[in-house]
Amino acid sequence: MRADPLALPPEDWSQATVKVTTSTPGVEPAVIRVGMWHGAVPRPQPASRLVGYTNMVADKLRPYVYANNNGPFVDVYNAYTGMPLGKIDGFSGNLGDMAVSADGSRLYALIGGAMQLAVFNLATNKHEGVWQMSTDVSRSNTMPRGMQAVRTNGVDLVILANGEVYHASGRYLAKFNLTAPFAVSQDGRKIYDVDTRHDIDYSEMAGGLFFVSSSRYFTDGPFGLPPARIALSRDGNKLYKAAPGGHATYCNVVDLTTRKELVQLSYPDTPRYVAVAPDGRVICGGTGESLGQSNLIDFALFNPEGGLLGSFDLATKSQPVNDVVLTPDGLVAVLRAQAGLLAFVHLTP
Repeated sequence: MRADPLALPPEDWSQATVKVTTSTPGVEPAVIRVGMWHGAVPRPQPASRLVGYTNMVADKLRPYVYANNNGPFVDVYNAYTGMPLGKIDGFSGNLGDMAVSADGSRLYALIGGAMQLAVFNLATNKHEGVWQMSTDVSRSNTMPRGMQAVRTNGVDLVILANGEVYHASGRYLAKFNLTAPFAVSQDGRKIYDVDTRHDIDYSEMAGGLFFVSSSRYFTDGPFGLPPARIALSRDGNKLYKAAPGGHATYCNVVDLTTRKELVQLSYPDTPRYVAVAPDGRVICGGTGESLGQSNLIDFALFNPEGGLLGSFDLATKSQPVNDVVLTPDGLVAVLRAQAGLLAFVHLTP
């Protein structure tokens, strides 16, 4: 499939849905969603927005970012333009940490103070339902992201920071020993947490079975406290940790085949986040609070080999950055500062 930009509306998002079927009995059709933004190039940097957000997540298909302030609404932004697109509403609880399904059709949000998870339909931007959790999974906003939505063996699953696994229908499947922060491979088959690799699978046998096989992995680098964040390369061959050992002033890159450290990505303070773009470029950054305001750098951008491409100071000195997400194409980074500022940064290829 190939999109013709000239046939698409300018400054807009276009999406195609493809259904793949087979004549084999008992095999459900697979739905594939692809999309394209037809916009101006180059585009000026969009303005930052001070709103007071505590949680944000990027769409897995569209160039959209979802943010909430622990209230009943989720604001939607176009990351390319920095402009708000509206709200996702129809809910009355206090929303927290969020995740987007692998195909971009759903948004999941934990409900603060309740053993529940809210489900939103991203085609209609409406509340779809509430799942009952088996334990209280609410958390402090300063902790690592505690939820991931993955697609494993053709089935959508939601994995919480405490290791609970839920089917896309809301059915509880299992719980395994998982330590946040963690990252999931693109194929939804491998999870890496602080020191353990979990190989996961799902089968519709016996009403639905979740399988997990866990093994410790040991890599070069400091040990001690958990890293601030963990990320995986798109091919699943490299692991990235922000502040390995909980105190290092760099993000390290580990070859998962040899389990050896490849390179250290220097940051002038203890980094709090790391993110990897589809083309292999890496963001390593943090609050910079211990450096004093005159030396604050929000994040550094590195090429796939670890070479420094540039440092970014977004004039957020009074609001240290706590989190970053990337658009699916990796061309825009969205940073959330401590007091709720959203900063949109175009990363030129």
